[in-house]
Amino acid sequence: HARIAQHYEQTTVQARAEITELETRRAQLVALIDPELLRQYEELRSRFDGIAVAALRGGTCSVCKVAVPRVQHPIIARANSVVRCDSCRRILVVPEEG
Repeated sequence: HARIAQHYEQTTVQARAEITELETRRAQLVALIDPELLRQYEELRSRFDGIAVAALRGGTCSVCKVAVPRVQHPIIARANSVVRCDSCRRILVVPEEG
């Protein structure tokens, strides 16, 4: 029991430190985002259980698996404007390779 409790305490401390670090980084990044885009993102996040963004993979939305029209692919890849999935309405992005 003591070993399990100690492991729990260690992982809890590590998780809290990581959360604090991520919250700080998020605050820095949020300051760089257009307020209207941030509003849309936060609205979608609250509506869809925290998942506001979907990746475009293989021509489909990674969340709802519905095909995205090919004409939208280059627009999504350029990331100059917000393109939302016609089916699930999440913001579509092309993930960075890496």
